[in-house]
Amino acid sequence: MPWFELGDKVAGRYLTREVTGTVIDIRFEREPHARTYTVKLDAPVNVSTSEHFKTERRRLTLHLNVDGQSVDTKNRPDTIALIAKAV
Repeated sequence: MPWFELGDKVAGRYLTREVTGTVIDIRFEREPHARTYTVKLDAPVNVSTSEHFKTERRRLTLHLNVDGQSVDTKNRPDTIALIAKAV
């Protein structure tokens, strides 16, 4: 899978929630295996696990590998997000 580009429409999961949006910023890291993307969401997503309040996100900043999998600071895949180009 190629890297995302500015303006790409993306879709996937963030903290178990379905999300769609547009890539609005890309930061190239020193490591060749990951990049940091900012995604403007099409609709706010509630990331709270509580029924008593909402924590809505309108933008996400994600550290992703070339497969669209979020990675930790040592570039190991984690379970925070999995994003792909929208069809």
